[in-house]
Amino acid sequence: MTTIKAEAGRGLEVQSFPTEWSHCPHDPLAIEVVFPEQEVVWDFSLELFQSAFSALGNGIHGEGDVQIEIFEEFAFVLLWGEDGNSASLKFSADEIREFLDQIDDHGHDEIIAREIEEWLETL
Repeated sequence: MTTIKAEAGRGLEVQSFPTEWSHCPHDPLAIEVVFPEQEVVWDFSLELFQSAFSALGNGIHGEGDVQIEIFEEFAFVLLWGEDGNSASLKFSADEIREFLDQIDDHGHDEIIAREIEEWLETL
């Protein structure tokens, strides 16, 4: 588990709080981010983060309700609700890169294949 500080703002007020990032090998497609102070857990697409942080240049990455905007020092996770509300969380881009570098990409295809095979056996 990796702790990365987050910042969120509402108007002129900015709050900082810790978040705990983890990647479980049994769920190779997701990153789990825990917000301990708010007792909230979010799952994000590992592929979205990997593609955003490996893309050349800065900009907004992703479509839909979760997007990532990367600048040199910071990354913003943009969240869009079905009700039209939105939130923006600011993280250190370097700390997210370090977290992503720790994830072992090898074996994900095998894990997914095994999960599909187990599911097919239940049919």
